[in-house]
Amino acid sequence: MPALIHSGARINKIMFLVIAACFPGIFVSMFYFGWDFLIQLFLAILSGLLLEAFVLKLRKRLVLSTLFDGSTIITAILLCACIPPQAPLWIIVIGMSFAIVLAKQVYGGIGHNIFNPAMVGYAVLLIGFPQYVTQWEFIPLFTEFDGITGATPLDSMKNTIVGASIDYWPWISLAWLMGGLLLYFKRIITWHIPVSVLLGLLIPSTIAYIITQNPYYSPIFQLTHGAIVIGAFFIATDPVTAPVHKVNRLIFGFTIGLLTFIIRAAGAYPEGLAFAVLLMNICVPFLDQYIKPRTFGHRS
Repeated sequence: MPALIHSGARINKIMFLVIAACFPGIFVSMFYFGWDFLIQLFLAILSGLLLEAFVLKLRKRLVLSTLFDGSTIITAILLCACIPPQAPLWIIVIGMSFAIVLAKQVYGGIGHNIFNPAMVGYAVLLIGFPQYVTQWEFIPLFTEFDGITGATPLDSMKNTIVGASIDYWPWISLAWLMGGLLLYFKRIITWHIPVSVLLGLLIPSTIAYIITQNPYYSPIFQLTHGAIVIGAFFIATDPVTAPVHKVNRLIFGFTIGLLTFIIRAAGAYPEGLAFAVLLMNICVPFLDQYIKPRTFGHRS
C-alpha cells in the first residue's frame, strides 16, 4: 500500500478494504486446512486485540478508536497465513505478542513501527519453534480425503523428502493473488512493489533452473509455493514500512524477492520471505534519504 494515510477515517477505509481482499485467501485456506484455520485466526485476532488494549492502557492512550482501526486484524490474518493451523494454540499467541507489543506498540503504534509486525511475529516463531511452524496438515473440508501431515512443498523438495502431501499451495497462492489484484484495482497499492518482488524471485530462480535443471529452482514452483504472493501484495506493500518514492519501491521489492530466493536456496529455512522483508525494512530510511527521484531525472 502506498503512503496515502491522511486521516483516521481514511486509515479505517483502507484497512477494511485490505481485510476484504484477504477473504479469498481465508476461504481457500479454510477449505484446505479445515476449521483449525478459523480457530487459529479467531485466537490470533482476540489475543492481538487484548494485547493492544493492555498496552494502550499502560500508555494512557485512547483504546477503542485505535483498537478497531483494522490494523491488528490484518496482522492476525497475515500471521495465520504463515503458520500451520494445527500448531499448538500458544504458538499463535506468542507470535501475536511479538507482533503487537514488540514490533508495533513499542515504536508508538500504527504509523511509527519500522518493521512489519506480522513478519516479526513469524520470524520469532520460525527461529524459536521451527518444529511447530514448518509442518502442515492437509485436512480438506467437504471432501473424503483423510488428513495428511508433512513439510511444505518448499521444504520437501529442497530436502528431497518423499511422500509430500497434496500440492495445495498453487491454489492458495492464486487466492491471495486475487485479493492482491483487488487492492491494485481499488488503488490501495501500486504495481511497483508486487511486480518487483515477483521479478526479484523470478529472475534468479530462472537462471538457477537453466543451469542446474533442479525442479526446486523452477520459476513456476518458486512463484506458486510459499508466501511469496501474499508477501508481494499484502506484506511488502505495508505503507508504514515501505519506501515512499516509486524508484525506491522498485529497489525495495526486487531486493526482497532476490533475498527470498537466496535464503530459500542457501539458508537453513525453507521460506525466506520474512527475513527478506525485515532486512529491507531496515534499509527503507536509507533508501528514502539518499535515493530520491530527482537523482533519476523524474518525479515520484
